[in-house]
Amino acid sequence: MIEHGRSAPGEQKASRDHRAQTASRQLPFHTPERTRHAAADGAPRSASAPTAEETHMPVDVQRTASDVRDGVRIWLAEQLHPVTNLEVSELSSTDGGLSSEMYFFSASWRDAAGNDRDQEFVIRIRPDNHQVIPDPDAIFQYELMKRIGEQSSVPVPRVWFAEPDATTIGSPFFVMERVPGTLFQPGSGTAWTPEQLATLYDNGLAMLADLHRIDPNDGFEFVGWPGETALDGVLAQATRWYTWTKAGRDLGILDVAFEWVKANRPHTTDSSICWGDARPGNILVNDDLSLAAVLDWEMAVLAPPEADLGWWLLFERAAYEGFGLPKPAGVPTRDETIAIYERHLGRSARDVRYYEILAGLRLGIISVRLLDLNGYGDLGAPWTLEETDDKKIVNCPFTRVLAEWLGCDVYGRPLA
Repeated sequence: MIEHGRSAPGEQKASRDHRAQTASRQLPFHTPERTRHAAADGAPRSASAPTAEETHMPVDVQRTASDVRDGVRIWLAEQLHPVTNLEVSELSSTDGGLSSEMYFFSASWRDAAGNDRDQEFVIRIRPDNHQVIPDPDAIFQYELMKRIGEQSSVPVPRVWFAEPDATTIGSPFFVMERVPGTLFQPGSGTAWTPEQLATLYDNGLAMLADLHRIDPNDGFEFVGWPGETALDGVLAQATRWYTWTKAGRDLGILDVAFEWVKANRPHTTDSSICWGDARPGNILVNDDLSLAAVLDWEMAVLAPPEADLGWWLLFERAAYEGFGLPKPAGVPTRDETIAIYERHLGRSARDVRYYEILAGLRLGIISVRLLDLNGYGDLGAPWTLEETDDKKIVNCPFTRVLAEWLGCDVYGRPLA
């Protein structure tokens, strides 16, 4: 195993300044996000809403697991050069990952010193055929995970190589280590005791606070969206998701929530690296209850730290109330979760309800998009209450909670 946080051989193939270098270069499947994030000085560029021509819509990229394996084997040999005896296993798909295309594989080789090496890998490919959020960017995830791994104690999987060019397998991708561990999903069949769950939640929220204490100006400026403050940035991200998914349709309570978060925004200049999909189910844990890896960084953004806390809180409520998972003893309440996070962050959490509603808007948008793609399968079939060319009303766990908080029904009509 390569020591976590150190550079693997060949990682210069996707150097830290890649995003600046490729900002003006149109790849075979161009993503306007590259221009939005990248600037010569590493700071985010200002950007207006994309035109119809600039909007990166799903592209029909035909590939099989065998195609990916063949392309990756040749490419990996180039990254590991001058190794010999390289063998790459068949690829196996993953059960998770609604917003990405991922495969597991193993590789073995003999390095230049004559040592035999074995490594379990995960390949994450830009999801050109199945876009849950607009402008997916595999290289952004690679760069962010690399820097977090090098500059903090947050346990992210070791990233090895990245390929920004789509010619190898049809889309940009990156390769990271496969980390052993158990997904932190209380109530899904795991047998943790209440005391163990309390420890896991404490460890998870401590990690979240550690992430939020990283200086966002220490090489992480590319994570930010346009705006004078980080709150401006996360609202710009939410606006992009909303307008892209809305596509001129009436979305009911999501339209109400969108106007509400703009009209009721708190006054803050707080800025942190926010994970974007902050929830226990994106954490792998070890047998000793320590955290093995924090996963899924595609929605990361600079924002006030409460943006992640609000997402965590809403997702926990939706998991147990909306999706019907049993809530085991040891899972903290909302107030207990906030108190644990505050203890680790070292200050009081501010405007938590606002950020819960912002999370509800963002998760509701994702739910609409997944329903458009049939990403929930049979589970989501009852959630679409009404759908026409100009309307889509969704009654999912996230929109139901939003409606409750905003005093409306899911159509966005005020309750008497």
